[in-house]
Amino acid sequence: MKNDMIRGLAMLCIAGMACGVSAQPFVEVEGEENAQPDPFFRAPPPEANFAQAMPMPDDSNIPAVESDLNSMRPVVYDVRTGIQTIGAPVNVTVPMASGEVPALPGLMGDGDEGFSSRNFGSLTLVNNPETFPWNINCKLLMRFGSSYTVCSGTLIDRRTVLTAGHCIHQGSGGNFADEVWVFPGYENADGNNGGLPFTDESDWPFGFGKSVALVTWSGWANSGDFNVDQGYIRLDRPIGFITGNYGYGYNSSCSYFTGNNFNNNSYPAEAAFGWTGNFMYTRFGSFDSCPSSNRAQYNSAGYGGMSGSSEYFLSGGSRTAYGVASTSDRATYT
Repeated sequence: MKNDMIRGLAMLCIAGMACGVSAQPFVEVEGEENAQPDPFFRAPPPEANFAQAMPMPDDSNIPAVESDLNSMRPVVYDVRTGIQTIGAPVNVTVPMASGEVPALPGLMGDGDEGFSSRNFGSLTLVNNPETFPWNINCKLLMRFGSSYTVCSGTLIDRRTVLTAGHCIHQGSGGNFADEVWVFPGYENADGNNGGLPFTDESDWPFGFGKSVALVTWSGWANSGDFNVDQGYIRLDRPIGFITGNYGYGYNSSCSYFTGNNFNNNSYPAEAAFGWTGNFMYTRFGSFDSCPSSNRAQYNSAGYGGMSGSSEYFLSGGSRTAYGVASTSDRATYT
């Protein structure tokens, strides 16, 4: 099915929406007849094939930090120029109980998760990640200096990916990632993590998107506050036009999370626990508790590589992301 999809997307590559390498912008080089690809939009280099899972933080023994959400500021990083901008405080003077921005369909048709027997206690292999709705979930490759790591994410509009703040920013005064590549519906079909997971285009059914801007919250960037361990990746092209995208929402009631079922799709990659990051896995269930005002928790382990995957609610065929996987002790909670 993947090869058929790649052929079907060939024309969209020409339009610059689906294919990473073929759709690279070109720049004129003085004195040369032919334009050259802009290196800013390069595909992952060979050394990226040795990327490791971004550690999912274990906060079980870390003193809690809880910032004032009303004073939270967005921190925006222009990846090309390296310029960082601090936005105005949120200043929510009237508490908002709930709200959402609806999902948008893509060109890939409709489908369903088929999750009736699943729960948050187990991870189930997704056999067709290139099809809707799985293809809205993405594998992320980040470069910090000379180090490459992987996370998960979710398209929440045509060009924006929701992920964890720690996937794109080191937190507590650290730095943003130097580069981020986004692969919707990724699968390393040969199952060989020692192969070419990031330079074999057959693993990328929709090509890749490249980060042009990264956003997190000041509470994460400055203090490492897990209550706002959220990140957003602005892409160079509208891949979500093809795949579709989930909506996004918020709800201030803990009972909303403990009383409803949510879905989670991710790329576990923590080798110490037997995960390779080659495949997408899914699980489904309700949350067990809310350890703080902006966090919900379920009593099942999470692993490196799953960071940034969304917890989304399915209602009437519409999928709405309400949170991201942030921390785990690898045994009893995520």
